[in-house]
Amino acid sequence: MKKVIKFAAITIIVGLMSYILISCKDSNSKVPEIETSPISDLTQTSVTSGGFVLDDCGSPVYRRGVCWSTNTNPTTSDNLTEDGSGTGNFISSITELSYNTTYYIRAYAINNNGIGYGNCITFTTGIVDIDGNVYKTKIFEWGNAGECFIENLKTTKLNDGTEIQFITDDVSWANTTEPAYCIYNNDSINNSDYGLLYNWAAVETGKLCPEGWHIPSFEEFDEMLSPHDLVYKCGGQRLENGIFIDLGKEGCWWTTTEISDAYAKGINVSCDNSDRGGIIIGNKKSGFSVRCVRVASPY
Repeated sequence: MKKVIKFAAITIIVGLMSYILISCKDSNSKVPEIETSPISDLTQTSVTSGGFVLDDCGSPVYRRGVCWSTNTNPTTSDNLTEDGSGTGNFISSITELSYNTTYYIRAYAINNNGIGYGNCITFTTGIVDIDGNVYKTKIFEWGNAGECFIENLKTTKLNDGTEIQFITDDVSWANTTEPAYCIYNNDSINNSDYGLLYNWAAVETGKLCPEGWHIPSFEEFDEMLSPHDLVYKCGGQRLENGIFIDLGKEGCWWTTTEISDAYAKGINVSCDNSDRGGIIIGNKKSGFSVRCVRVASPY
C-alpha cells in the first residue's frame, strides 16, 4: 500500500514538473504583452504617448517604444521611438509631425520571440484650446492671407483660464449679463458634433479663442469663411429667452461687429441655401456658434 502511495506521489510530482516545463516552453514562444498609453500634450506638430509592458512572456524585452503612421496599424517599419528596455511603464515624445494631419499610433515591445504591439490610437494635429480640444483649420490666400477654424469652438474657459458659466435653464440664460455658454438642448452629444453656443458677453471678452486667434469682424468673416465651410456644422441657436431652435437646419455665428448696446452682427447660413451667408442682427443674449481666425499663418 505504501509503495502505491509513493508511486502515486512521484507520478504527481513528475506530472507537475512536466506541466511547468511545458508552460515555460509555451511562455518562451510568446511575444511581449503591451498596452499603448493615451496621448497627451497634443500640439500642432507634436504629441506625447508611450506604453506599459505588461509581461515579457519569459524572454527579456530589449527594445520598446511607439510607432506611428498616417495609415492604420503602424509597425516598426514605420516611424518609431526607442524608449529603453524591460517591462513596466515608459513615455514617448513625438515631434516634427505634419500640421492638420490624422495619425495612428501604437506601442511596441521586442524580445527574442518577436514584436508585440499594443492597441492602436488615432489623433489629429491642429490648434488646441485651453480645454485641450483640437481644431482643424484651413489656409486661405485671398484678402488678408491667414488661417481659419473649420470647426465650431468648444472651449468652456477663456484663454486666461477663467471658467465661463454653463447655463442650462431658460430663465437664467435670459437674465445673465455675464459670459456664458450652453450645449444645444443641454445634450452633450451636440457639443462634439456642433460645438458650444456662446452669448455676446463671452465674445466681448476677446479671450474666447486660443492665444493668437480672434473672433472675426463681420468684414473678416465674410472674407475668410465660405458658407460651404459652415453649412455642415449648422448648430442652431439659443434665443434670448433661452429656447433652442434650428439644429441641423440653420446656424448662426457671432462676429465682433457691434450694432448697439443690445445687438451685434452675426452670419446666418441655412442648410437649404448654402450658396451665401446672410447677415443676422443678433440679440446679445442669444447663443451663437463661434469660429476663430488669424492672419499671417506660420504654417
